[in-house]
Amino acid sequence: MKSVVSAFAFIGTCCLASFLLGLLSVYLQGHGEPPIDSVQSLGMSLGAALMVTSVVAGTVGNRRIQRAADSQDVEAKEFRALSGYAVVYVFRDAFVGRSLGVDLTLDTVPIGQTRGSTFYRLAMAPGEHRLVSREVSASRSFEYRFAAVAGSQIFLEHRFRWGALTARHDIVAVNAEMARGRIKRCRLLLPERGAGSRE
Repeated sequence: MKSVVSAFAFIGTCCLASFLLGLLSVYLQGHGEPPIDSVQSLGMSLGAALMVTSVVAGTVGNRRIQRAADSQDVEAKEFRALSGYAVVYVFRDAFVGRSLGVDLTLDTVPIGQTRGSTFYRLAMAPGEHRLVSREVSASRSFEYRFAAVAGSQIFLEHRFRWGALTARHDIVAVNAEMARGRIKRCRLLLPERGAGSRE
């Protein structure tokens, strides 16, 4: 189903972009300007089609996310430490690609998807952990390994941005003071059962 939708999006965008660029070329010629070169027009059409197809493929693969209750959101934004556990905040507040879901797994256990202006608050036992980001519409993944210390708080940004032809995502550690301000603009999501819970 996803491949069919993506194919229609690609072909439709190519046709629409070519048509609009053709109109623009005629307009330019009518005003004494040189028309758009056919090779340049093709490149622009293909670029637009790839961008739109990537967005469509990503949103088609979106899964349902569960927003936390207001009281849970407020409590998470108090940034309290947990005795015996490390607390990891994973947030995504960039506007770019905000509607595209990107999967997260923690130590092979699915957490859920991030979207724009969302975050997870995960409690975990001390030790080595592995957080993996995987784009729904592609096989690309990014792995982030970190050591969790009891009573500590770790702030990780789940970054999403556009590359030359496709979306890119990764996970980076962020300064606590800066991260708290950005997380306050986001909405808490509940992780899937068993992920980031006290064990």
